[in-house]
Order: sequence, then structure tokens, then C-alpha cells
Amino acid sequence: MFVFSRRLWAATLTLLATLSLTACLGPPSTSAELFQDYRDRLERVLDTEFPAADRALPVEVYPRSKVLLRDVVELKINLLDFLGLTGCELNQLVGFRNSSLGKMMPASQKWLYEQQFLRLGEACLTTLASQEEDADLAGELRRALASKRDEIGDVAWNATWAGPEWQALMSQKEGGFELDFQAGDWAELSLALSALAEWSTQPESASLDADSLEALNRRLLTYPMVGRLLFSAEEASAQMGAIVEGLRRRLAERPLCVSGAPTERSRILQNVLVNIYSVRVQPYLAQLEKARRDWLPPLQRSYEQLQGELSVALQGFAQRYLQEGESSLWWEFRHNAAAHAAIWTEMLAQCGMAPGNPGAMTSDDRQTR
Repeated sequence: MFVFSRRLWAATLTLLATLSLTACLGPPSTSAELFQDYRDRLERVLDTEFPAADRALPVEVYPRSKVLLRDVVELKINLLDFLGLTGCELNQLVGFRNSSLGKMMPASQKWLYEQQFLRLGEACLTTLASQEEDADLAGELRRALASKRDEIGDVAWNATWAGPEWQALMSQKEGGFELDFQAGDWAELSLALSALAEWSTQPESASLDADSLEALNRRLLTYPMVGRLLFSAEEASAQMGAIVEGLRRRLAERPLCVSGAPTERSRILQNVLVNIYSVRVQPYLAQLEKARRDWLPPLQRSYEQLQGELSVALQGFAQRYLQEGESSLWWEFRHNAAAHAAIWTEMLAQCGMAPGNPGAMTSDDRQTR
């Protein structure tokens, strides 16, 4: 009996020493190290090997601007017809558009121009209504306004989703977030995306002006974080999926606690859950979820309003990141988080360590390793 106890004690000491080896090297400094540390600890305690989290990142790359740009018909309006009008500001706007400076307008300024055209054009129609001799000009203007209303969504698309600012916003070149990432620190980006969503719902009459639109673009360039969120969530989902699969395989081979009572191994395993997952991994995952809730809904709204029938180039990206179906990253992310909670509940229950059981760890038992 003495020999057995000594061997058991020696095995326990070896297991504890092996488990503490990674901790002696210091806490993880990157997300890759975070998941690897959690994975390594589980593999050591369970004396097994988990499947690799095989996923080449990035999974979906945001298309280049030239692929996303939509053709918008440039209407040829006879400026001479407008120059003779009085009380019609549209002639000045059309004159600027036909100038060398007007022809060089970026997509964002073209959106403003088209909105002004629609507003001033309606006012000009009122002026023309009292001038019977200009009936032909009024008809030409009505046709121009109808055409521009039909295409204003494409103009707004070119100024946003196909614009250079969105290349920076959606870029995944910088990789994932740092471990101290806090979604709440990026309130300016959340405000910018919310304003964009509102403008996208009424692209022909949004309360845009040059200052507000340029301010939004500056915010997107200053806080190009959405792509980093996508990269981080892809990495996290892949890692958590592999960890869940590894735990399932281990339980399928043999129960964690044959007798149904806690063992030294199960207590060490629970310590990994409490002091590693709950303290390090789960808070990081929670910040990714918070960023998703803050940033993705306004992006989804904008995309749904402006996508039209011409967003084929963005279809794969949108299905993966802007939608909620089973093929989306976010469904997978939440599914893996729920599966992780479920497998831990099963493991602890096998050992009589589920919350509320006498063998469950209390707050007084929690010691950071």
C-alpha cells in the first residue's frame, strides 16, 4: 500500500511539474501563443495529442477596388440650355462638374455631387414649370433625374465599399489583435460605421456634406480594425474547434474519471479551466464578440442597402463575414464556443465536479499557475 501511494505521489508531482513548465516561461504575448499555451496544458494533463488547427489565413480577402467599382452612366447635359435660366442653381453645379476640377472628383465627392444634382434638379423643375417655352428642357431634366435616382445606390457603393478607405478598413495584412485588445477603445470607429449605415439607407437624400463624409473617411483610415477582427476571429474559431475536437476524441477513448469521483488529474484539469481559460482565453474571445456586435451590424445594414445585383465580386466575403448562416464565420465562432462549454460540462460531470457538486472547485481553490 505504501509503495502504491509513493508511486501515485511521484506521478502527481511529475504531472504538476510538466503542467507548470509553460507557465515558468511567462504568460503568452500573442494570440497564437495564447491558444497554444491552453492547448499544450490540456494535452499534457490528458496525456493526448489534439488535431492541428489547419486553416490558412486569411480565409477570404477583401477584393480590390477596381473589381468592386460599378459603372455609372455619365449623362451628357447641354450646359448651354441651362446657362440662360434664372433662379436655377443647377447650372452652376453642372458647370463645375464639366470643369477640369469637376472631372477629377473622387468617388466620395461624386456621391455628394449626385445628391446635390437631385436636390437642385427638383428645384429647377419648379422654375421650369412656369416657363412653357422650356418644356423640352424640363423633359430632359426629368429624364436625367430619373436616371440618377436609379443609379445613386451604385454611386454610394463606389464611394464606400469600392473606395480606397475600405481597402484599409478590411485589410488583414496586420494580422490579429493584441491580447490586451478592448473593443470599447474604438468608439470612434463604431460611430463612423453607424453613420455610414444611416446614410446607406437613403443614399439619394442622406444628410451628407463634404466635412462629414471626409470625417468618416478619415476615421476609417485611422481605425482600420475590421480586417484585424476578421483575422482574429478566424484564428480563434479554428483553434477552439481543434481543441473541442481533441477533447471529444479523448473522452471517446476512455472516461476521465472511471469511478465518477474527482481524481488528482481531474482537479489539475479543472485548474486549467479556471486559471487559464477563464482568466486568459475567455476574456479575449469576449472582446472579439463585443467588437463583432459593435461593428458588423452597421456594415451588414449598409451592404444590404447598397449591394444591388452587382456585388458578385464580394459574394464570398459577404457570406463569410457579413451574414449569419451556417457558412458564416460568426455562426462557427459561436458554435465552437458553445461546444467548448458543453464538453467541459461533460468532463466535469464525469468526475462529480460540475458546479454545485462537493468536488467542484470553489473560488478559494483558484490559484494562478
